[in-house]
Amino acid sequence: MDGAEITSPNYPDDYPPDLLCDYLITAPEGSAVTLVIEFLETEPKHDWLRLYNSTNNNTRLLATYSGTHSGYNGLVARWEAGQNMFLQFKSDSTYSHRGFKLYYHFRPEFNHLGKCPNMRPRIPKCDCFPL
Repeated sequence: MDGAEITSPNYPDDYPPDLLCDYLITAPEGSAVTLVIEFLETEPKHDWLRLYNSTNNNTRLLATYSGTHSGYNGLVARWEAGQNMFLQFKSDSTYSHRGFKLYYHFRPEFNHLGKCPNMRPRIPKCDCFPL
């Protein structure tokens, strides 16, 4: 499988209260994760979706989304990570909303040993910037 859709529980209906949902996306060897958030509607400041560039929530936090986000042409955000991306969704005991809808796919991992020594890919396209 080279990609899929992930939604909050019960989407497009309201998600239940008191949730803590973990999602781990792992790309095949030699590939990396691209994630696109299409819809997000949560209770502002209380319910959230967090994205990490790792296999758990003990490392680099990429972003936290909370509230209602409507993006350009239905796109809230696009993220590119390494081989793993960890997502965490939390809801409290009060108000519920529709939640989120996102999809991911895998792309070839950027090889910085050729044209860009000591460089990394820039998000969202494969430009380079110094480490």
